[in-house]
This record gives sequence, structure tokens and C-alpha cells, in this order.
Amino acid sequence: MSEYIYVKLLKKWGGFKVGDVVRFGTSKGEGRIAKGEGIKVEKPKEIETAAMKRAAAVDVKAKLKKKADAEKKAKAKAKAKAKAKAKAKAKAKKGG
Repeated sequence: MSEYIYVKLLKKWGGFKVGDVVRFGTSKGEGRIAKGEGIKVEKPKEIETAAMKRAAAVDVKAKLKKKADAEKKAKAKAKAKAKAKAKAKAKAKKGG
């Protein structure tokens, strides 16, 4: 079974930025630490992968769309109600 260590990057590496915590196999991680590219840290309590970030972004986008659709529907309903009220008022004025 492979052992893993977590390294907080001090230099940009691959698609990762400075400060990102990356999981490496023990030998590769220790090599990065020895080169001064990162420091060893404890396993993060919550690991957020790139896939998790994309899923969260999609979820937020869907929620925003749902909210916009609801607002659009509410505006259309209010407009229809105002139009019906104006029509009833005109009818009452005409008939009275």
C-alpha cells in the first residue's frame, strides 16, 4: 500500500498555485520538500478536488438560473395582474 504525504506548495507546480495543498506519494513528496518546493503539512480535514470545485460552480450557476427564472416569472405575473386590474378599471369607468 502506498503512503501519501501532503505538501503545501511554496512554488507554482503544474496546475497548482502557491499555497495549494497537494497529495504526493512519500518519495515524490519528500523530494519536493528537499528541493524547497513545499513544506509537509497534516492531511487537510476537507479535501477539495478540482472536480469538486467544478461541481460547486455548476451548482451555483444552476441556483442562480433558478432564481432568475423565478424572478422573471414573478415579474410576468405582476405585469399580468396589473394589466388585468387596469382593464377592469377601464371597464368599470366605461360602464359606470
